[in-house]
Amino acid sequence: MPAALETLVNGYKYRYFSNAVIFHLFKQIHTDEPRCVFLENLPLISKKLKVIDSYIDQAGQVLQQVQSFDLANSEVENALHIFDEIVMRIHFALEADQRVSNNHNLPADDDNRKDLYFLVKPLIEKMLNFSSQITDKGMLVGHTAHYLIETLNLVISYDPKDILSMVANITRFSMQVGYTFDSFAIKEIVSLTEKLLADHRELLLQEGPFQDLLSILEIHINSGWVDALELLWRLDEVFK
Repeated sequence: MPAALETLVNGYKYRYFSNAVIFHLFKQIHTDEPRCVFLENLPLISKKLKVIDSYIDQAGQVLQQVQSFDLANSEVENALHIFDEIVMRIHFALEADQRVSNNHNLPADDDNRKDLYFLVKPLIEKMLNFSSQITDKGMLVGHTAHYLIETLNLVISYDPKDILSMVANITRFSMQVGYTFDSFAIKEIVSLTEKLLADHRELLLQEGPFQDLLSILEIHINSGWVDALELLWRLDEVFK
């Protein structure tokens, strides 16, 4: 491993350093670039994401090895913070409008966004896999869950079946910390469900995706959200 890359990978041990690495690596990804430029930069983007992948592995190993899960444990807290920081930067990188400055945004190229989504998808899946192993029910802190669902909602048209499955897992894991009681949570689920009904109705005719959406709505119904119950009635009307 080149010395510079090894330094970045080892930076996981130092919270402020690793935060800076995550921030700067994602800041250098520009989906508003001309398509040809973005394609030329794809190998470099992939190389940068390997550093992010190594941080996820290191954080995940910490979470796996903890004998008694405790949010006050500094190593656990840092591992969860790493996940949160990565998810937040993925979110900003996949926004439809790229922030050039405080007062200036540029529209992202949709093909660039799609390519980037499929590059970061394995990172998201890996974080969810590690999250599934925290306690016997899985766990994901609310802030991380919100950014993940919001991000997947932005790009659902690229990969609706797998995104719905991921959102179902995020909902289950974040339920453990009470995120499903948050009004921001139901707002995203309403938006996601409406997109599925409008643009991907045929997907919901499949047993797996339909059950994923049903499980999401049931969790939010049990959290007291009438909006989720109304969506369930709409599903019943459409597919009965």
